Amino acid sequence: MKKLIKDILFITIMASAIAIAYNLFSPKPLPWIYKEKVIPLVHDTELAKLTGTENKKQIDSTSSVDTLTVNKDEIHTDTLLNAKKSSLDEKLIVKNETIQEKEQEQIQSTDEQNGLKTLNYQQVLKIIDNPNFLLIDARHKEDWEKGHIGNAINITPPYEGNTDSYFKKIMSLPNDKIIVVYCTGCSCDASHKVASDLIAIGYKRVFLYSSGWDDWIKKNGRGK
Repeated sequence: MKKLIKDILFITIMASAIAIAYNLFSPKPLPWIYKEKVIPLVHDTELAKLTGTENKKQIDSTSSVDTLTVNKDEIHTDTLLNAKKSSLDEKLIVKNETIQEKEQEQIQSTDEQNGLKTLNYQQVLKIIDNPNFLLIDARHKEDWEKGHIGNAINITPPYEGNTDSYFKKIMSLPNDKIIVVYCTGCSCDASHKVASDLIAIGYKRVFLYSSGWDDWIKKNGRGK
């Protein structure tokens, strides 16, 4: 019994020593302490361009200015008060969105190598019914069948198995869509894998919802 324990201990020490030595001399060694990377958050201005709402905002802004520059004699006091209140509300909304963006940036993780950016929950809500966007759920098919975000299609990366089928799926995706990929959450790398592969084969407008399904269920409480 003692000999068996000694043998197990010896094998464990030798295996650990080999692993450490391999990591030290590896061209891409693994970090000894895990450091979570931060994904840049898609700015609302960029999202407005993608969704085609930027021009509408500019028109609305111009109309507001034109209204306020009308002859003062024709503007009632209550109109001015309403305009000021509306302006204050807009500033508060912008401030709240900025705070949410900073909070989201602190919890997002990503592979920055491909320049990937992430959307937060509020931004996903804005694009979920937009026909210009295509959502991809990178979780296992069984999980996707139980529930998913909007009309998300299911494409799971093949860590093992038939890679041909996988690449046929992603290469058949429409080029005119803006693609948003998600999986379980920040600790899940399936969405990063699919997004990176899409970029590698030539897709330009690819984003992550890196907080993923866990964040969606927590804040929305339902899926399709």
